[in-house]
Amino acid sequence: MTAAVVYSRAVATRSAIVTGGGTGIGAAIARRLSADGYAVTVMGRRAEPLEEVVQQLSEGLAVSGDVGRPEDCERVVAATVEAFSGVDAHGASIYDPTSAAFDRQA
Repeated sequence: MTAAVVYSRAVATRSAIVTGGGTGIGAAIARRLSADGYAVTVMGRRAEPLEEVVQQLSEGLAVSGDVGRPEDCERVVAATVEAFSGVDAHGASIYDPTSAAFDRQA
């Protein structure tokens, strides 16, 4: 499970994508991010639990998909950027703290 944060240079909205966000720890992370002021997209394979979580968020979006499929990942990022920033995906950058890019020491 990963929480990725989508930052848009076009607007000040902070958005997060939580994979596995329909149940358990993923749902708890989504609720916490929402409480901290993030617009949250929850992604998972089953639509019903995702919709239930979104109902508990201040600002949320449910996107069904499999994080193991690159096309689903691209779709969730594009949907998040469109829903919460009003710009296309070219106006955003993604921070994933689990990425190998962050393994390097400064």
